[in-house]
Amino acid sequence: MSIRILLCAQDIQELHIAQIEENKLIKEVNINVSPEEYLQHFANTLTKWGLAPKDIKELIVVTGPGSFTASRVSVTIANTLAFSQGVMLRGVENKEHLALAELWEKRKNSLPDSSSVLLPSYDREATITKPKT
Repeated sequence: MSIRILLCAQDIQELHIAQIEENKLIKEVNINVSPEEYLQHFANTLTKWGLAPKDIKELIVVTGPGSFTASRVSVTIANTLAFSQGVMLRGVENKEHLALAELWEKRKNSLPDSSSVLLPSYDREATITKPKT
């Protein structure tokens, strides 16, 4: 079975996780939590669903736009999981801030190619990470 996880953190106080099997969204959880707790709640959700990181074959991540911190933290979790577990990554933007079920139905047949590293996307210029000149 090919387990796919859809991960979204566009709002700084919400983490959304969905499990996809056979191209259908079968489970979804929305957690009110700060970015400092995203990783813990992501791991707890996998455990509740009877999954381990090694079970995930593909991670589809909403890269933004949204809260700078939320986007950076969720993308960092995805990049780390991909690197450490060999998980395939795909990044999607969610400019309309659609719910995961709606986003999946809209994008499941037009996912971008896989990537080795994802970058967050923002709706305005980030001012805290400007390179020094």
